Amino acid sequence: MLQIARAHVESVPQDAAGAVRQVVLGTVLVDPVLAPLRRLAQQHLTVSEGG
Repeated sequence: MLQIARAHVESVPQDAAGAVRQVVLGTVLVDPVLAPLRRLAQQHLTVSEGG
């Protein structure tokens, strides 16, 4: 997740309009993908670690 966050922060444009556009699009398009992936990873850890 840190790598994803770093890539996202580093790719934000310097100009305000571009930054707002990218952050909004990232929130709308990327967050819905990352949430289920996080839940799958949590489930995997719970099952694989017996926890």
